[in-house]
Amino acid sequence: MFAEKMLEIDPAIKLIASGASIEEMTVTENSFRTSGKVIPEYDSETDWTGGMLRNANNISYMSEHFYCSVTERFDLEKVAYVTVEEPLEDWTRRPANRIKSKAEHYQEYHKRIPGSEKIPVYLDEWAYYTNWVHPTPTLGVTIGYARGLNEIIRNSDLIKMVGFTFATSCLSFNDTEAAYNTTGLLFKLYQSQLGTIPVEIKGNAPQPQPKWYQLEEINQKKMLVEIHILWM
Repeated sequence: MFAEKMLEIDPAIKLIASGASIEEMTVTENSFRTSGKVIPEYDSETDWTGGMLRNANNISYMSEHFYCSVTERFDLEKVAYVTVEEPLEDWTRRPANRIKSKAEHYQEYHKRIPGSEKIPVYLDEWAYYTNWVHPTPTLGVTIGYARGLNEIIRNSDLIKMVGFTFATSCLSFNDTEAAYNTTGLLFKLYQSQLGTIPVEIKGNAPQPQPKWYQLEEINQKKMLVEIHILWM
């Protein structure tokens, strides 16, 4: 009703709906608290994004968020975050894995929900975090963000806008001075050197198995979902 009244006043506005796809409902424990299932089923009451795409009208963009812990991973069996030490290769892949997971969930939404392919994603919050604040910028953090940006570009047919959390995290500053930190320099590099038109690269190179992929008995229908959740 609110959206309808807004569009009556100004039909040109774009409305952004707040989404939370399968992996987000899992790692926030919202699915488990609501239904008792760690991983929500598509089209269930805990598939928030699916419900929005199927039932809401007048959506111009679907918002999605994600955050990757610096020191913890989500454990599907404990339904909680646990402390973890990962190889740098796995750790820096976390942002890219979350983005890829969202893209693959949206591919499934597009198959299930007629017209949903016309609604692009606005990834309006994404970052690493430690104790709910930004980690100290390091080479590892910067590589992780670069891998995330590359995955966003690969999926730019779906993801049309992106908002990193947040501008001041790109700066190191004190009372009298400010300068770009490694995160800021990364964004500056991409902005100044990589242009605006993504080049499609096709291929299916095998990826190394993540350290924490341990479940032996996986329901075949959930395999894709669980593999990506275990990489978070």
